[in-house]
Amino acid sequence: VDTTLVKLLAEHSRPDDIRVLLAGQHDVVLPEIEQSLLDTGMHQLLAEIWLEKREHAKVLDLWSR
Repeated sequence: VDTTLVKLLAEHSRPDDIRVLLAGQHDVVLPEIEQSLLDTGMHQLLAEIWLEKREHAKVLDLWSR
């Protein structure tokens, strides 16, 4: 449910609501939301999520595009 909610929030350009959701306890499946965040231009948000997960290589790849 949380994964679908993040996708819907991304489609409606609500990054702050996504941040609130992710700040609490959630069951978001990160690989399933990555493309939605990229498609909606939420690169900064995705980079923040990856940094929290220590996915530094993904962040570098994202910002080098």
